Amino acid sequence: MIPARPKKSVSDSLPLEYNLFDLPTAQHKAGLAGLLIFMLGMDPPIEPTTMPATEATIALTHDQMQSVFDELYDAEKIEIACAKKFRKKTAGGGTADVEPKRVEEFVVNRDGKPKKEKRFVYDGVQPKGAFLARRLTEGTRSPWLKLWRDLLWNTFRAIPATRGVYEERAEGAASSEASRIWDTIIRGAKNPADAIASSLFVGAQEVNGEQVPFRGRVQQNLLLHFWQMASLFFVPEVFDAQGKRENRGFVVAIPEVADLDLFTKDFIETLQRLDPAVSGFWPRDARIVIPAEGGLEFLHAFAYDKIRREQIARRIVAVEVFHLEKQGNSVRILSADRILADPRILSEYEVMRKTFRNPHFRSLRLRNLLDDSPWHSGALSMLHRLPYEHFVYTQGTPRVPFFGADARKQFKAIEEQTEPDGEAMTDTERDDKLASRIYRMVRSYVHDKTERRPGRTYESFKNDKEEQDIGGKKVWRIRYPKEYREANEKVCTDAFLAVRGRRDTAFVEYFTGTICSVPQVLPEDEYLAITDALLRDPERVKTLTLFALSAHSALGGLARNEASDEEGARV
Repeated sequence: MIPARPKKSVSDSLPLEYNLFDLPTAQHKAGLAGLLIFMLGMDPPIEPTTMPATEATIALTHDQMQSVFDELYDAEKIEIACAKKFRKKTAGGGTADVEPKRVEEFVVNRDGKPKKEKRFVYDGVQPKGAFLARRLTEGTRSPWLKLWRDLLWNTFRAIPATRGVYEERAEGAASSEASRIWDTIIRGAKNPADAIASSLFVGAQEVNGEQVPFRGRVQQNLLLHFWQMASLFFVPEVFDAQGKRENRGFVVAIPEVADLDLFTKDFIETLQRLDPAVSGFWPRDARIVIPAEGGLEFLHAFAYDKIRREQIARRIVAVEVFHLEKQGNSVRILSADRILADPRILSEYEVMRKTFRNPHFRSLRLRNLLDDSPWHSGALSMLHRLPYEHFVYTQGTPRVPFFGADARKQFKAIEEQTEPDGEAMTDTERDDKLASRIYRMVRSYVHDKTERRPGRTYESFKNDKEEQDIGGKKVWRIRYPKEYREANEKVCTDAFLAVRGRRDTAFVEYFTGTICSVPQVLPEDEYLAITDALLRDPERVKTLTLFALSAHSALGGLARNEASDEEGARV
């Protein structure tokens, strides 16, 4: 007869053994790293028993587990001021207003004008996040801590019923999760699977519409409480036709950890190095133009020096990116991506994040970087969809960094990198050659047509310059007369609309009969190359022509809303 296994006492130590290769998802692997980061940040710290590159053994007593969960879900009571009254369900199945604690008047800015509005004040609960505040340079005042709280309350804990773990801590009670998980793991020898809640695992449903439960091994489920400790969060923005930005949900970037020891040390330093500069209420560096940029921004923040950039694949396999948004009473996954920890992609992104500022140009470049496509690929739909003022500099151009300024930087970079023709040119080199030729042809066309319109010529004012402070640098810029600017705008607008409105043969006829109608200083072989491109791929030539017209539409390098454009020469 086999003797009964003795029941584990709460004073006993519970050994937890993990191997990265046994964990099923990136969230579990990040959870293991997050648990280690969390325990090492406690006072006093809890050290793992062993932690080689891909394994970890952790021994926790019941009291230690209680301390871990008490701090993880620690919360405080605060007052919340809302523009609308809270609603609650009634016994009859409807909803009714909840009476506020009090009503106050606040002064808010509406279209640049102060306006008084009522706010309804209620008691609420806020996660403390002390474990995160200790790692951030500004502590509890850090905008990264606010972003974490806002994301938590608008995604994983958006449904009030899921906030009980925080509410009990705000009341001063010990976290009930500690005892529940302790007992569940002990029972795991007989009942190895347990339900996984959507508040812990991205995309999970405890029970789906077909009543199929979503379950996992109890010891692994413990890790899902901690993956947020090893992740970063971002805010994707969309811009309307007037250039106004709007936040669209939140993005979570979850690393697939490859080396526990290296990752935990580097991620702790990453948190300490996060820039506290804000844009609105949230960190400036957390604002992204497409969800996938969250993965690239994670890699950029994590690989903050040359050694880590070159060896990033030793620490992280990839970053999984989820775009979440609360819609009604549900939180939906709008997109999911997986960004490989590729040093080449990271190097290109780091150049892009410092160079390009227009949201539409950045999003295009980012998508093509991740798809390994030419930098202008897929641009025609955007160039056709948005009003032409987004691309040709006019008085109606939205007050965001100008698209044409970024296009000009791209063409300038191509011209600096383009090598002489050779027999073994790659497709990218051929594409860059074509882009450079079209850019020069359009420049000749715009300059010639502008000079022919009534007004002043470039030669008459080219030496009239003023000194400007651009990004802390003194730059001399040409003073372009109003007549010349208006003539340049007219030429670029007419050509842009004419090119955009033509397809295939009609575009080829316009290009050869109009763009090529002015004197062009191009060798014969370059003319032949452009002719070949017009016959083989007119859509590519059309795209590059539109980009070139946009680049040449803002004179002097500094447009009305380009406060930090560093180019000072005439384009």
